[in-house]
Amino acid sequence: MARPADQQFGGDWTERKLDALAAYLGKYTTALSKQPFQLEYIDAFAGTGYREIAEYREGPGTSLFGETADEAMEKYLEGSAARALKIARPFHRYAFVELSADKVRKLEQLKSANGKLAERIEIVQSDANTYLAARAQENWIKAGRRAVVFVDPFGMQVNWHTIEGLAATKAVDLWLLYPVSAINRLLSRSGVRFDSWRARLDRVFGGPAWFNAFYKKTPAQSLFPSVEDARYEKSIDIDGLTAYMVGKLETVFAQVVKKPLVLLARNQTPLFALCFAAANPKGAPIACRIAKHILEQ
Repeated sequence: MARPADQQFGGDWTERKLDALAAYLGKYTTALSKQPFQLEYIDAFAGTGYREIAEYREGPGTSLFGETADEAMEKYLEGSAARALKIARPFHRYAFVELSADKVRKLEQLKSANGKLAERIEIVQSDANTYLAARAQENWIKAGRRAVVFVDPFGMQVNWHTIEGLAATKAVDLWLLYPVSAINRLLSRSGVRFDSWRARLDRVFGGPAWFNAFYKKTPAQSLFPSVEDARYEKSIDIDGLTAYMVGKLETVFAQVVKKPLVLLARNQTPLFALCFAAANPKGAPIACRIAKHILEQ
């Protein structure tokens, strides 16, 4: 039966991302199968559970990825939600979060199609930041719960405070798709062009400190001797942006994989960095060791 044409993004890099996630989920539930924890998988941007390979866009009529987006294709592939439901040892609970009512209905169909697992699945219609912030307030350690959270936004929708909250649980393993290409395209050589974009970057990085990390001030002599014209020049590239996010994650998580998987367009232009961070101090070393091995394959 044909799947609906409703999830349009991605390409070969998407398949690599989903392969890495699925591999980790399988190893995670196996490794913790003899522990008393209740295990949960949270997909914060679950979409319809399926995806169509097509052009990735930040918003209607605007592509922050320029010509680097992959060409549209006709076939449909499984997304993260469907992949998560196929691992050999299932989670005790699945939470698929999606804001779109149409996509929520499709996720309900995915739930119904998964037999005995359906009773473990919760479909949540919510903004991902709102949902994750609320979940972060729960006492995961006291309740004996652990989770893998997959944060896979369509652009720069995830706030840094949301990431901080997940780290504070001390119970979450985070997979974060970090949109380095979209961010890099906002950073003009002399500064961010629009205040709205600057505000968005403030939310992504948890404040304005990113500006001084991404730009250096170069004083230029004015035509008037008494006036000094300060200028800014961009001093960071894609690798630097990736390292910056890894450094941010290291400030709040117990341990982080230092070398994320950089996902490339077909012309080898970097699009995303797939980052991994573990919040539980005791479990973080082995979690990062497993994730690092997967990301290096």
